[in-house]
Amino acid sequence: MSLKERLQQAEKAKTLIERLEETSALLDKYSYKGIHNEYAELVEKLFSTEKFGLFDVTAKKEKEFEVILKFMRPNGALFENINKLQSDPFLRYSLPKKFLSRNRIKEVEGCEISVTAFEYFFYRFAAFIVDNTIKHKMTTKKHGNVTYDSYHPDDHVIHHLFAIYLEYFIPVDGIFPIEKTSLIGAPTLPSPRTPNRTCSILKRPLASSSTSLIERPQPGQTWRSETFILIMSEKLLDVQDRICPNQDQMRALRTMIKHMHNCGGSLLKNSSSNEISYTDFTKQNEKPTLQAKISSEVLSHHMEPAISRIFRICFELWPLDNTFRIVYEAWLSYIQPWRYKSETKRLTLENCDEWAPFVKRNIDCYTKNVNDAYRRFLRLDIKRHANAKGLHRIAWIFSQEGLLQMINATKENDTNFSSRSLNKEHELEENDRLAQELIRTIHVANREMTDKLTAGNKQSWIEATFFGPESVSQDHRQVERVIDILHTSAVNLAKSHNMIFELEALNAEREVKSHSVPDHIKMPGFNATLTDLGRQQVMSGRFQLDVAHWSDPDFEDPVRMDEFYPIVSPLVKLSHLSAQSEKWEQIQEKLPGFLMPLFFFVFSHYDPVTEAYVHPRLKTRLLARMSVIIWLAITVALAAISGWWAFAFKAYNTFLVIIMLANFVSFRRRIARFVAN
Repeated sequence: MSLKERLQQAEKAKTLIERLEETSALLDKYSYKGIHNEYAELVEKLFSTEKFGLFDVTAKKEKEFEVILKFMRPNGALFENINKLQSDPFLRYSLPKKFLSRNRIKEVEGCEISVTAFEYFFYRFAAFIVDNTIKHKMTTKKHGNVTYDSYHPDDHVIHHLFAIYLEYFIPVDGIFPIEKTSLIGAPTLPSPRTPNRTCSILKRPLASSSTSLIERPQPGQTWRSETFILIMSEKLLDVQDRICPNQDQMRALRTMIKHMHNCGGSLLKNSSSNEISYTDFTKQNEKPTLQAKISSEVLSHHMEPAISRIFRICFELWPLDNTFRIVYEAWLSYIQPWRYKSETKRLTLENCDEWAPFVKRNIDCYTKNVNDAYRRFLRLDIKRHANAKGLHRIAWIFSQEGLLQMINATKENDTNFSSRSLNKEHELEENDRLAQELIRTIHVANREMTDKLTAGNKQSWIEATFFGPESVSQDHRQVERVIDILHTSAVNLAKSHNMIFELEALNAEREVKSHSVPDHIKMPGFNATLTDLGRQQVMSGRFQLDVAHWSDPDFEDPVRMDEFYPIVSPLVKLSHLSAQSEKWEQIQEKLPGFLMPLFFFVFSHYDPVTEAYVHPRLKTRLLARMSVIIWLAITVALAAISGWWAFAFKAYNTFLVIIMLANFVSFRRRIARFVAN
């Protein structure tokens, strides 16, 4: 039986664990020459079928998760055979162009793509993250009355593998994997005599120039590391205009950003000159580490030219849901390299000079992307906890001491900066305007949530009597947390944009707005009339008009949706005739004082504008309501069927009296609150 047949037989195993274990055993058994013919098909099945678990296995499935990691980790069975295939420099694999980045496709147009086993695997790995829909663990949670799905991208095996590859091929500790000269896959250059031209995908390693930072003790020592990070960075940063990248692409991009910062690549001081220095190392008179040199070239040559545009696309086109957290976390990770090289993880005035070159090279991330972020949050409901938390993080970061000074210094020293504008305004001025709008939006949101909490804390008499004192609900605590988060966000925004006085003015307005009215005059025979100043105050939102309107529900209200309109008009006329009767005053004179509130509740309405009861009448219009008609019809039908007419109407009237008394108690409490206010 050939290796191909044995691999097909292993693929048909019942469980994922059996499939991977049998495949590993076969790879260990055969030589690299026997594996060569089946290698491309094996990698194809790994990334195109769900039989090997890369589409849906998460950390929740512990056994399957560990088996996949064991099979695909750098020292696993798969990479052992990749290393064997690399030992023969003549073994090449045809790679379809669809797995390349768009820029790379243009470079190799008209060529037949031939790559090594190592390159073939990582081109497929990168394309799998970017082009496929990976299934993640979705946990349904219920918060209050809202049910939502919790997204757990970090649990997926593909992201664990990417983190493992990063740490192995570009280790933070500088201990690179040993590479023998025989394993170096030097690309084959196209031959002019070959009918079908063959192009090398990697025309040069990251450090092939005469001014390269990378000094190899032996030729090609970091070839795999450079190849791996070049393939991944090209694919992850390949984003088309008006097409938003997927969640896994942004998650992997953030993982790579954090790793590059951890390796010290963001300490690159000057990427435009031939002499590149690192402030972190020159202070100690030490040479920059190898991992810092590789990561710095990835940041300067690949990320910095493209990263701001990617974030702009995401801020504009990303769906308005909780997955937006992936985007702003990637952005915040990129613009905070000091988090990974500082013990405090916060920018201070003492280390500003160290990070000023990075801020200068990536100034669009600190200006245009801030503009995009502010506009995004103005479109979101910031009263949601997830959105409030995201705004809080952004405001907190840009309130760091020294960051605003570095941005302003870049603006003053960069002659090209002033020529770039958004909507014909300077970026920083536009950001200040959007920040001011955000602060006002936060102020309004906090006011609405506070008023809602205040109204929700008032218990009805029935609730207090039968259910006891009200306990603070989980929803109540959540709203309180959101209010605190938004308040802190407003303070940090005011600090970073020098708007403390504006924030204090808003807070002062909140204190006096309850008893303040816009400027007005009173004319005989008319209500209060606004002056020009009063109109400006109302239009600016500083004051609100205390408008009260009430219409008589029996005579003035239009026909409602819940009313049977053919009988509304005659019932209104009947109610109007009853209101003209003179016997109502005689009834009021005979009633004892404690029954007067109940009398007005049954036969009258309270007008909050005049703060008085309207003239009594028979509320016959209530009989036009659909609910009354339906219940009355049900009662009549049951009485007709059973013959128990007296019992049916007795039960109906008892139920009616109970509802009326409950509504009366609630009505009295509402009137008492209205009079108190």
